[in-house]
Amino acid sequence: MIAALPSTELAFGCSLTVDVDLVLISGRFVVEGFRKLEMRAHRFLHHFSARGNVTQSTEDNQAIPDVRELPPDPFFRGLLNRILHLGARFGPGSGAMRVRLHRWRGVKIGQEVHIGTDVLLETAYPQWVSIGNRVQIGLRCTIIAHLHGLAPRKTEHGGYVSVRIEDDANIGAGVIILPNVTIGHGAVVTAGSVVSRSVAPLYMVQGNPARPIAKCGIPLTWDTTLKEFFSKLEPIER
Repeated sequence: MIAALPSTELAFGCSLTVDVDLVLISGRFVVEGFRKLEMRAHRFLHHFSARGNVTQSTEDNQAIPDVRELPPDPFFRGLLNRILHLGARFGPGSGAMRVRLHRWRGVKIGQEVHIGTDVLLETAYPQWVSIGNRVQIGLRCTIIAHLHGLAPRKTEHGGYVSVRIEDDANIGAGVIILPNVTIGHGAVVTAGSVVSRSVAPLYMVQGNPARPIAKCGIPLTWDTTLKEFFSKLEPIER
């Protein structure tokens, strides 16, 4: 005869004998089974949600997904970032206070930069915007450095720059700048244009999408008169 394991009788309106040790052992196996199932499901979903190409590891020659995803936006830091952004949008001082507030947010900004009123400058990832020296940004411009469908690779998050505005560029009022573009040195973007691709240095662009319409002889800086600028502007024949 097989010896019975220690047991405890529990009354549920009838006589019932429960093997406590057996229940505990069975429960442990069930929990471990669910944990393994959860881990496998997580790996499965992570594999199929990974965006981008699959790169090959140089060490162990195993396929590693080159994941494209946006970094987290922590609550308190994000809240402070947006408070500073609100002050930069409507506060005074195009060349002082607004520039300083955007620098505190993380935007890389050079010297002698002027930012107009109500400029929406990348709310979530301001560190992805780089602005050079003597740049002018007109009022109510919108600069977007991220889109969910254009997320950078995880390996690129450190030091990543999506929108780069080089020295002496002039951005007109109401311009919209989309991610992954560079506006070259001395380039001019006319008011209301939508920049969806990079702009060559010393070119004037216009429209939606913005296209080159002229070549600039000199940059349109804060000290340049319109008469001098237009006298050296060379229209592009179409």
